[in-house]
Amino acid sequence: MSYPSELLPQVGYKERINTDWLPREATLIRRAITSEDNTFNAKGDIRIDALFLSPEHCLAYSCNLLGVFQVDHIIFKPGRNSKWNTAIELPNPNDIPYSFYEHCYPLFIDVSKLHQKPINYSKIINQKSTKFNGRILVDHEPTVSNYWHFEVHVIDEDGKIIEQKSNNWRKRLGEDLASSMFKKHAYTLRNSIPPLYTIEERVYIDIL
Repeated sequence: MSYPSELLPQVGYKERINTDWLPREATLIRRAITSEDNTFNAKGDIRIDALFLSPEHCLAYSCNLLGVFQVDHIIFKPGRNSKWNTAIELPNPNDIPYSFYEHCYPLFIDVSKLHQKPINYSKIINQKSTKFNGRILVDHEPTVSNYWHFEVHVIDEDGKIIEQKSNNWRKRLGEDLASSMFKKHAYTLRNSIPPLYTIEERVYIDIL
């Protein structure tokens, strides 16, 4: 059994997908980091610790674009995760080492619930709390083993990505992002079914 070839970059694929070109129904998928039984609390809501190892992980949250990438694909754990660009030789599925994740319960979130949404954060500057206005960015970050890999970032007022590092203000921002965006809008097959939609070829293929 080879690694799924449909997940790999192909001849003619764009180096980056413009998220703004995705259909309104576009959906992100990733696996919970816990088993299905441990994904929900007593009320049936998704637990925060099923979404993230720590709040800082929200600042570079790894997901996949649902479409070519299907629910069955979340079981694959590829051994090559380096970033891909058009200067890199196209991979062969037989050359992609992989294993399988132990827990593979799918989580979904609509791109439109996150992309370009405002989010405020604060830093302590000169012993005073100073507020800043940021925005959430859903960004295409293809890898050699998964063209459909995306990441969720927060960009600052200068349009720069806030890097994933451990400090107090980033932790607070991650906690806010986790509760106000991810936990609020994430859903599972228990309570909803992702919409059916088609990603037009012009979105990801260079058409001459």
